[in-house]
Amino acid sequence: MNIAILMFGQPRFFDITYKYIKEEFDIPGCTVKYFLHLWKDIGYTPEDSQRVNYHRLSSKTIPEHIGLQDIFMSLEVDKQCVKIEEYGKLQTLCNSWYEMNKFIKYNRPTPIPVPGILEYFLGQHYSIQKCFSMIEEYEKTFNMKFDIIIKARTDVIYKTMELYKNKEAYLKDKIKHYTQIPLDYPTAKVGALRINKWIDDKWVGDSINEYKYDLQSNHNIRLCHNDWTLVANRLAADFYFGRWFESYFITLGRDLFYKKNKSRFQSQSDHTMQGNIAIYNNINLININRRDVKLVRSDKIKPDTSVAGKIVVPRDYDKMYEEELKEGIFKRFNKQV
Repeated sequence: MNIAILMFGQPRFFDITYKYIKEEFDIPGCTVKYFLHLWKDIGYTPEDSQRVNYHRLSSKTIPEHIGLQDIFMSLEVDKQCVKIEEYGKLQTLCNSWYEMNKFIKYNRPTPIPVPGILEYFLGQHYSIQKCFSMIEEYEKTFNMKFDIIIKARTDVIYKTMELYKNKEAYLKDKIKHYTQIPLDYPTAKVGALRINKWIDDKWVGDSINEYKYDLQSNHNIRLCHNDWTLVANRLAADFYFGRWFESYFITLGRDLFYKKNKSRFQSQSDHTMQGNIAIYNNINLININRRDVKLVRSDKIKPDTSVAGKIVVPRDYDKMYEEELKEGIFKRFNKQV
């Protein structure tokens, strides 16, 4: 089975997560290839984007941190499968969209923020599409198709073998998690799959195990799922990774047509946008248990954001921050499988 790992966005914490990523996607019986579209500059919050408050990972090894080239070599990334980009084209896109919005809104609220914050919102989707384009070009060059494409982040680590009774159980769980998916119909495996309903002025979520029926979402009902890690068969990948902007414009149009108040715009909810992609394109969804843990920096936690189930990393972490990460994983997954 041929699997592509699609990695995107700002390479937060990549110098301390890449070993976990490499171990996670070492899947028996599978040929795995990494594709990366990364931004050169790293921020952590919308305010960082708005204030242009960035830093960079070094391209070479320095005493405190592993360099990007070391990471690419470790993951065996081919030169044509990685691109590190400045923000210029993204800034042009966001400035143009902001200017267009001045005509769209015409005496009514719209969910379009100022360009700096818009970069934070659209940047990941721009990066995903660019990375997916590299995958398509690779397939064309080598006259092949990947069976599965997995979207993965650099600021996430995964369950390790130590959390399992033995190596066999660990490998069996990974094989089931990433490879047991239908290939003949657009299907994705996702986390936190749910139906959200607007009840008594708040969203109430009901977890579901799968989505196969035709849900007619409206301003009171949403199909939602997590977007940190997503396992898509090749048919579903076209829509999730190549056509997010199409679904975004459809959803934005519906937001404006129904004249929702700003707090209920579907187009501003990443989890709702993921669900809408499945609805618009008749994609089957399968709910799966989490294997990942997200890292957040202690001085860069967004307001009203819970750190429950996450690992809080100090500002001045270094490549020796290994024991703290292991402790965070054990706290997140405190049961053996």
